[in-house]
Amino acid sequence: QPRGLRDAHPSPARLPTGRSDGGAPPAPAPRRPSGAGALQRHTLRLLQLLGVWYGEGHVLVFLDTQQHCDALFQQLMRAGYPCLSLHGGQEQMDRDYAIKDIKKGHRTLMVATSVAGRGLDVPQLKLVVNYNCPNHLEDYVHRVGRTGRAGRKGTAYTFISPEEEQYAPDLVKALRDAKKPIPPELQRMSDAFMAKVK
Repeated sequence: QPRGLRDAHPSPARLPTGRSDGGAPPAPAPRRPSGAGALQRHTLRLLQLLGVWYGEGHVLVFLDTQQHCDALFQQLMRAGYPCLSLHGGQEQMDRDYAIKDIKKGHRTLMVATSVAGRGLDVPQLKLVVNYNCPNHLEDYVHRVGRTGRAGRKGTAYTFISPEEEQYAPDLVKALRDAKKPIPPELQRMSDAFMAKVK
């Protein structure tokens, strides 16, 4: 089992996202990288999370484009994390094999676009990471809804950068609806964006 950056950051914050009551969407754990290195910081944070979660259960990482999905897939493979890739640019047969492999546990890590946000039911899924912030609330709900299914607990993290500030109000709403604490940094980002659009 690869250790990633487990030793560098042994206990990142975890937000429980169990949905046994069918209630509001699970809460994100936003990160706020800034500048040109935002994607590099996203990758470092993801490696930290994998250092803790890899081997604990299945992990699903959502990205915004097929190209980003393929690039992260290659980075994770080079880093020693065997994983699967799932996006709409693949042949249907390849997508079917990827889904079968994660369900059977042949691989426990998958990177995907929103094509996996609906209908993918993997009971062993423990962690969802929104590597790129979803561009609307419905997408967020479907993505994080992949974990914490069938009365089980799950955890979801959402990375958000200043360039994605327009999505902060949706994340605040999701947290508020889920009765989860709203990180002050996320609230400030949301307030700043709302002040710009008024």
